[in-house]
Amino acid sequence: TTQHSSVNGDLKISFSSLATLQNSIGSMGLNVNMKAVSIQNSDILYFSPELIKQPFFQNLSNKTTVSGNVNGRINNLIGKNVVVSTGNNTILKTDFGIAGLPNAETAFFHFPNMKVISSQQDIKMMAGTSIPTNIELPDAIALEAIFKGKMKAFETKMNLKSSFGDANITASIDKQENFKSDMYFSRFDLGSLLKDKAMYGPVTLNAQVDGHGLDAKSITAKIKAEATELYLNKYTYHNLLVNGTVTGREFEGKVNMNDPNAAFDFEGLVNLNPNQERYRFNLNVKGADLQKLNITKEDIRIGFVAQSDLQGASADKLNGKAQITNLIIAQGQKKYALDSVLLTSINAHNKSELKLKSAPVDLNYSSR
Repeated sequence: TTQHSSVNGDLKISFSSLATLQNSIGSMGLNVNMKAVSIQNSDILYFSPELIKQPFFQNLSNKTTVSGNVNGRINNLIGKNVVVSTGNNTILKTDFGIAGLPNAETAFFHFPNMKVISSQQDIKMMAGTSIPTNIELPDAIALEAIFKGKMKAFETKMNLKSSFGDANITASIDKQENFKSDMYFSRFDLGSLLKDKAMYGPVTLNAQVDGHGLDAKSITAKIKAEATELYLNKYTYHNLLVNGTVTGREFEGKVNMNDPNAAFDFEGLVNLNPNQERYRFNLNVKGADLQKLNITKEDIRIGFVAQSDLQGASADKLNGKAQITNLIIAQGQKKYALDSVLLTSINAHNKSELKLKSAPVDLNYSSR
């Protein structure tokens, strides 16, 4: 016991010989009964002053309390009724089993009933500058989780409740980086998370992902998602469906929306991978009220069908064809219809050509 810390518990350590500890610490036995352990950061820093570099230990007066039982050998530990409390209101409760220590990279972890309660203030204290500056954390967080597996190959279920909204996630990944995930977000406030409530807001989304790879540049995944509610630019969209495949920065598949003020069907490919840019798709905009969608201040409604097969990273490098048909623009009581618009762009060495054809106008631009 010190002025700021105290330990009330029983500790038993067993080993066959000192030589065993030197060669195989994993065989050392532990029997720990932590009745009431309370340690202040300032006391930990007395023995390990280099920890002051960690954000958590920069609050010298913070106390961490621990209770529970840990038994077994280092390479096969069992924890029961473990409770850890720190910060203003952060509490972790769990049982656990850990096999394979002291090598944490290859060890097998099982947390069957983890519960965590925390707050924005405590997470900032523990994580410090590692939290991205362009996101905000919820004021209150409650998490229930099950985790089973290794660091890089595991199965988990998480049930998150927060002041931003709720989320349920089931995920798994194997040693070959094959992964699956089933996610449900209920009125999750994306605007608060991204610090932009003018553009973003609540989203209710159910999504399934099945893929391979953890590198954003080479990841491949099948995605099926349904957003029943999506707030964007001061308008709440409804009934958005996505079904397709993502490969790096390429999407190929279908996107459909059936909202009262925005209805469309998209099928095709959009590739934004560097040096592979391509836009090959069919888009049927059945109707869009631009005023109600907060895109324009005037009363403008549009509908059209578009086909595209273009390649290139920018307008001056586009190569291919695009066509718009059945174009209808309505403003107030007036309607304007245009049968078709055809755009052809050719970019080759020492040659650039742009052709625009429609019923009222033809345009042909060439440069050599």
